[in-house]
Amino acid sequence: MKKKILSVAILSAILPLLAEVSAFDAGNLNSQNPYGLTDSEKEVLKNRQNVASLESSLGSIEEQIQGMQSLLEGVSARMSRLEQRVNELEIRINGDTNSSGESIASLKAYVDDTRALQEKNYKNITDTLNKLGSLIDKKSSQTITKTESASPKTELSKKSNKEIFDEAVKLFNSNKNDEAKAYFEHLISKNNRPATSNFYLGEIAYKEKSYATAIKHYQKSIELDDKASYLPKLLYHTGISFDKVGDTNSANRFYRALKVGYPDTKEAQATPERK
Repeated sequence: MKKKILSVAILSAILPLLAEVSAFDAGNLNSQNPYGLTDSEKEVLKNRQNVASLESSLGSIEEQIQGMQSLLEGVSARMSRLEQRVNELEIRINGDTNSSGESIASLKAYVDDTRALQEKNYKNITDTLNKLGSLIDKKSSQTITKTESASPKTELSKKSNKEIFDEAVKLFNSNKNDEAKAYFEHLISKNNRPATSNFYLGEIAYKEKSYATAIKHYQKSIELDDKASYLPKLLYHTGISFDKVGDTNSANRFYRALKVGYPDTKEAQATPERK
C-alpha cells in the first residue's frame, strides 16, 4: 500500500512536467532555435541549413543572370536595329563611292563582332548556371549520403540485443562514450530497452556537459518508464541540467519531484534547498 501511495505521488509530481511543452522542448527541429538535438538530428539540421543556403545563393545568382539576360536581349535588339539601318543605308547608297562602301563594310564588321561577343557571353552565363545547378545536386546528394552513413556499425546486427546492451553498459562504465552511444542508439532503433537506453544516452550527454541533449533523453526515458530503478538519478540530473541551461523554475520542480517521490535517496538529500 505504501509503495502504491509513493507511486501515485511520483506520478503526480512528474506528469505535469511532461505535459508542459516549455519544460521539454528539446529536439524540436522545427523550433526557431532548436536545442537538445541528437547527433543524427544535428546532421539533419545542418543539411537543411546547407541546402537552404545553397538554394538562397542559387536564387540570387539566377536573379543576376536574368538581369544579364535582359541586358543581352536589349543589346540584341539594338544590334538588329543597327543591322537594319546598315542594310537601308547600303540600299540607299546603292554601290556609290568606295569610301561609302568601305564605311558600310566596316560598320557591318563591327555589328558582326559585337553579335559574336554577345552570343559568347550568353553561352558563358548559361554554362555557369548549369554548373551551379549540378553543384547543388551533388552537394545535396553528399549530405544525404553522410546522414545515412551515420547509422550504427553493421557488426552490431550480428549480435543479440542482450549482448549489445551488456557491452553498451560496459563501454559506458569505461567512459567510452562514443562507442556506448552507438550501441544504445542501435538498441533504440530496434525498440529494445528504449527507456533504459535513453537514460544512458542522457547520462552520456550529461557527462559531456551537453545538458540540453541530456534533458531530451531523460524526457523520453520517463515517458517510456516512470517506475525505473534509476529514476532518482534521472530526476536529479534533469534538475541539474535545467540549472545548467538557465531554466531554474523547471530545475526546482524536478528537485521537488525527487524529494516527494524518493525522499530517502542520496540524490534527494543532495538536492539543493530552493524556495
